[in-house]
Amino acid sequence: MGLRIIGILLALACIGAAPATKVPSGPAGDARQGAMQRSTTGPDRPCPPGDDLRSSDLCAQWKAADAAAEGAAWTARNFWLSLLGTVVGAGTLLAAFMAATYAKHAAKEARRSADIAKDALIASERAWLTIELHADSDLTFHPTGGCSLFVYLTIKNIGRTPALNVHTSMAMVPMRQDHVEEVAEFARQERNQNRTWSRTLLPGDSYDRKWGLGLDDYTTSPYGTIFGSVTYEILPDRSIHQTTFCYIVGSGEVGSLDGFDIPKDEVNLTVTSGGFAD
Repeated sequence: MGLRIIGILLALACIGAAPATKVPSGPAGDARQGAMQRSTTGPDRPCPPGDDLRSSDLCAQWKAADAAAEGAAWTARNFWLSLLGTVVGAGTLLAAFMAATYAKHAAKEARRSADIAKDALIASERAWLTIELHADSDLTFHPTGGCSLFVYLTIKNIGRTPALNVHTSMAMVPMRQDHVEEVAEFARQERNQNRTWSRTLLPGDSYDRKWGLGLDDYTTSPYGTIFGSVTYEILPDRSIHQTTFCYIVGSGEVGSLDGFDIPKDEVNLTVTSGGFAD
């Protein structure tokens, strides 16, 4: 009995004195330590979808792979959505540009149509003045080489609204080759408002404007011309308009100046080029 007890005590002493297994340090030790831990815990178990098994490396790797795949899928979706948005935005911008261009042209045409309608209305309703020139005295020649004549101009409003600030200007000059340009230049110089020496002419009314004319030297041309303009304003825009005239003055069918006095009844006034109405 005593020997059995002594044997048991010696066996326990040997077990307690057995050296512990030493794990080397460094990467090799880490690997061995991981192997030892896995040997104690067993192999990693897969985790089913929706189960977050944080103690499993394999599960964590699957989770990371799933997250990367999902991120790639969302990146692709964002790319196509961005591309679609760019295409839709470009189409919207193009449509807006075309709509703006169309609206601009439509507004231009509408404005042009309105201007045409306005001009047509003004033309049909505005004042229009006509003139007729008459001799009011003999055409008298002077020893100094000049001549003189009194005339009157009958001015009539054939339009539908009053002519405002009507005033007249005229002159008598030897006829020249450029007399049409001379008449136009004379009218341009008189195209202005004159509220001092002017009057209003109602629709259908007329009046006579008398004028004294003369030439300093009739010998410079066989013909003399009397030209002038009647300038007035119209309703409703108060714009300025003119009726311009040009006559050849003398004796005979086409009057000439020969140095002999011409009685009033024989003074011939022939309409020639240069007159206009606007």
